[in-house]
Amino acid sequence: MVFRSIWQGLQNLALTSGQGAQGAGLSDEELKAQAMQSQELARNLMAIEEARGRNQIALEKARGRADHGWKVQVALIAGVVLLGFSAITGWTLVSLHAAGHLHLPWPKIATVAGTFVGTALIALATGLMRKRRKQRDAAATAPGNQAQNGAQDDQNQVGTP
Repeated sequence: MVFRSIWQGLQNLALTSGQGAQGAGLSDEELKAQAMQSQELARNLMAIEEARGRNQIALEKARGRADHGWKVQVALIAGVVLLGFSAITGWTLVSLHAAGHLHLPWPKIATVAGTFVGTALIALATGLMRKRRKQRDAAATAPGNQAQNGAQDDQNQVGTP
């Protein structure tokens, strides 16, 4: 199969643009037709395609050996997660330390425990609200709920013919 890349086509167009019809390159179909007529041209085209294939395979192998992109991406994601966890932990410790220095009528440990419990309750409430919202959205878009929507079955819609 004769294949020409876009870049090769543009190079050919640039080289032959000033030469008129004599220097015009042949299309893939014309090359195939000539290759069917001439065995020498067919052998040359097959050799060119084999060389392109070998070069492509060698290039892919070289990229495969040097391409550690997925490892870098995993490392970056792990770094961002670790950095985020460290930031949250640090701010929690700073908050607890600051809350511990407040002059309150209960012991310092109660303030620390209350902070942890309050944070956990807020996280739990947020998670429950998100879960309920997802369930409500999923129920609204379910195929069995089309009749409950009312908009599809309403015969008095504005703009209906």
